[in-house]
Amino acid sequence: QEFFLSDLEVLSLEQDFETLFSRVIVTRMKEYSNQAANVTWHIPSRYQQKMSEKSNIVPLGIQLLNENKVPEMAQIMENLQHYVPSLFTLKQTLVCGRQVLLEEGSCLPILLGGDQLTAARARGAASIRATHDTAFERLEGLTPVVEDWHAKLTFAKAIWKRIYSANSAQDKGTLFQLKQVVNRSAVRSDPSKDLKATEDFFKTVWDAYVVSAVRSL
Repeated sequence: QEFFLSDLEVLSLEQDFETLFSRVIVTRMKEYSNQAANVTWHIPSRYQQKMSEKSNIVPLGIQLLNENKVPEMAQIMENLQHYVPSLFTLKQTLVCGRQVLLEEGSCLPILLGGDQLTAARARGAASIRATHDTAFERLEGLTPVVEDWHAKLTFAKAIWKRIYSANSAQDKGTLFQLKQVVNRSAVRSDPSKDLKATEDFFKTVWDAYVVSAVRSL
């Protein structure tokens, strides 16, 4: 049961498709272009104000370390943690029967972005530090994530593996057959060769199928 969508999730998915369909209809079909004002062009987000601000990009330099090696990946993360907001306090602790003051720190975690492999290596490096004493030594200031571009590429590869085949040139309506029709030579069997061309082509096919479905009603 946990693998199936709930009724609420199905409803949410249908609403998302309604938004996507409506954008295609008013953009691609002239007879509906006068309804553009009624279409949701931007889905509100609680972060939209912050995301609309100009980014401040600061190069952090190059570290001559190999992320394929766990100790060196841990060193990379430790170096990056110097940029993580941290709070250090003194705490009285009993050591060998004596009261001593030890510095204890806490981090405000920030995202560490990369591709899937980099994120996995970062999690592996953090796991071997799990038993260390401080948050800084445990690398708790960095949260490994897959960046949007890499996530998009992974999604494209999943789609292509499922519904794109060079053996379907004679099958009308398939991605490979349509690629030949519209002469999209930049589109490859491996989306990583040209993700932009893959994305543009898939969007074109998506729009065409939506328009075709509307006209058949």
